[in-house]
Amino acid sequence: MTDFFELIVSITNSILSYRGFDRPLVGVSYIWVSILSILSIFTARKFLNISFFSIFIILVLPPLFGVYGGSVGFGTLLSSIIILSCLFQYSQINKFRVSLPMRFSTRFLNYIFILFLLITIHGYITYSLNIETFQIFRFLVSYFGMLFIIMSAYGVSYLLSTQNSKSFENIIKNVWILVLILTTLILIRFAVFSPLFRHPYGELAIFSEPTFYAVTCLPFFVYKLATSSHIKQLQILIAMIAMGFIVRSTTLLIATALIYFSLKLRVSKKIFYFLTSVLTIFIIYIINFEIIGVVHSPHCENCLFDGSANPIFHVFYRIQDLFIGVNIDTNLSILFYKKEWHEAFNNLINTNGLGIGFQQIGIHGFSSFIADIIHQKHPSVQFDSLASVSIAPKLISEFGVIGIGFLLLYLKYFIKSFSFVRHNIQQGSNKISNIELLLHSFNLTYFILLFIRGYGYFSSSLFFLIMFIAYFFIIKKNLSLVSESR
Repeated sequence: MTDFFELIVSITNSILSYRGFDRPLVGVSYIWVSILSILSIFTARKFLNISFFSIFIILVLPPLFGVYGGSVGFGTLLSSIIILSCLFQYSQINKFRVSLPMRFSTRFLNYIFILFLLITIHGYITYSLNIETFQIFRFLVSYFGMLFIIMSAYGVSYLLSTQNSKSFENIIKNVWILVLILTTLILIRFAVFSPLFRHPYGELAIFSEPTFYAVTCLPFFVYKLATSSHIKQLQILIAMIAMGFIVRSTTLLIATALIYFSLKLRVSKKIFYFLTSVLTIFIIYIINFEIIGVVHSPHCENCLFDGSANPIFHVFYRIQDLFIGVNIDTNLSILFYKKEWHEAFNNLINTNGLGIGFQQIGIHGFSSFIADIIHQKHPSVQFDSLASVSIAPKLISEFGVIGIGFLLLYLKYFIKSFSFVRHNIQQGSNKISNIELLLHSFNLTYFILLFIRGYGYFSSSLFFLIMFIAYFFIIKKNLSLVSESR
């Protein structure tokens, strides 16, 4: 163990050497970030529904930070602070603090205390074992950032629980319009037939790549599926499949397939055959679009000849790479995915199940040989060693056995959410309210970020997951206690 003086010295050195600490986070000055944040806080209460504003800002702001070369995690933290500030201005915050019984706040504080005590103890042990390489400033920023995210997500979850069914449906209607707008922007920027295909205009799409759009907006597609008629369900599924091919998002295609086969959506045979025929014609068109030449671009001179822009070939090669050995020709995303699981397994073994520490992946620990293949494949590109492709291997690398415990606990409630959503889709059950259905959709789709494709701990999806946890572990229990007392 280390003494207190060494800990202070380590924190100071970490702050001075922290990467990116001396550069703008979103491509603009910190002053403008502060001004825009303050303006949004003071105008939201007067002109916007706070619940809708909260979902809007958590959907849009974090990916925008990533597009401008900043940190998605910082965008999530800033969004949480803005939302929390708006909640404290909102009149409903009085109910949050006064009207509800003390056991509500006590339960909330107990959960936070246990979680942060666990992270603190684990962090101090791993720090003591890796004093020279442990990035204490990164640990502390994430530590306190997590607190703000939990508090704001908890507040939004509570605020949604106070809405009546009509108000909630209006909020979701507006959110769905926002999702459609984001979908349109993604198509304009990343569709294979778009004039902007292969051009570096990421800001236009809000999201830096289609995968981040898919994992962020997927819960609202699941909710829409669960609350639509059978014909609309199939229409939405076909649209999601077509969208996956158009923007070449393997993640969206895998997610759509999992949703269809696991939830067993029911549609009439005539509608199924009609829409399947339309999709088949579309796929045939996409397969042959090199001949038509609609994707030729000065930024991709060989796209028409090597098949790299063809969405059918693109998805096929990615799935194929997942099941074969790695080499210089393996898809870059698959290389990163296999690299992280290789490192997770070895970090678990090398640390005897302890892990390397919260937010320490890429700083120390086992380094996979696949990293060398990645550098051989793209020698001129500098990759962010702190970034992660999926969250599950990151949890195992950093928390070891505790991380595996987190994953098993999540899978337990994933199965429950899966059962709720599946029953609602198949039977049209009204046993659960729409807010519960939405929150179950948040939990259900977080599976994609954990095991298939994600972008670090702090994202819009984590915010939504915490909303699910806050409602079912704290808010709903408290509401039932209040009703019983009456």
